[in-house]
Amino acid sequence: MNRLVRVGLVVLMACGTAVTLPAPETDAGVATPDGGTGGGRADGGLADAGGSPFDAGARYHGYVSIQTELTSAGSYYQAWAVFERAQGSCQGSTVGDCTISLCQRALADGGSLPFEPSSSAGLVTITGGVAPITLEVQADGGYTAKNVQNVVYFQGGETLSATAAGNAAGVGAFAASVVAPTVPTVTSWVAAPVIDRSSPFQVRWSTGGPGVIEVTLADATFVHLVSCRFDRQALTGALPAAALQSLPAGAGRLDVVVAGVANVRVGDWEVEFDATRHAAIDAGSLALGPVTLQ
Repeated sequence: MNRLVRVGLVVLMACGTAVTLPAPETDAGVATPDGGTGGGRADGGLADAGGSPFDAGARYHGYVSIQTELTSAGSYYQAWAVFERAQGSCQGSTVGDCTISLCQRALADGGSLPFEPSSSAGLVTITGGVAPITLEVQADGGYTAKNVQNVVYFQGGETLSATAAGNAAGVGAFAASVVAPTVPTVTSWVAAPVIDRSSPFQVRWSTGGPGVIEVTLADATFVHLVSCRFDRQALTGALPAAALQSLPAGAGRLDVVVAGVANVRVGDWEVEFDATRHAAIDAGSLALGPVTLQ
């Protein structure tokens, strides 16, 4: 999302359906905060309100996502669509070469994100993986997420496509395609570090290939998030200190994801289609884990 930010949409799914990622291995940590400056801006495009390549004229944002994971504990894929006219706020800013999204999704009643009946694009179909996926509209305009265990949806290198039938009262028909990403390995990974928010936080990974690298830091409640996408070919990227200082001190979480991304404009809507998976620490371990923000 970044769909909103990937970690945010994993927690806040359409109509409040929560999808839990596989737990990281017990010895898993996160990328070491070893300094560095700047970061390569993703040429695949970023997505979020504010400082992003979303069309400035777009009034609303929508997301169609397919995520697959393979760990030592098993495999799964999940797909969802969200066309947002929701409470909450998202502010974007650019720091150095990196676009940062700072998002707050506080709901007044503590419930799920509201969807207006017109906030849909009709039947959404994703193809190009192991089988076609159809996402159907619910009565409130949200979509039923699709979750399948013990199946990897894509291996990497396939062309994945998303199409929407369109809704005359909401989002028009659209089509978008991405190249499914292969799995990079984070080479700067250490066990749950203390991150100094006054210094850049650098992440390194092995292998280039299709897609962009998205690094997300969040507080323990997922209310405050900083996310940045980097050119995968650069093999390194840093979240600037100016962005990290927007996060509160305390417990947090780091996610490193690789994503194939395509953005399309449909009337007042800007829609992102992405295919994502976590980077790896090693065979069977995903690049996500706890941090302490200092």
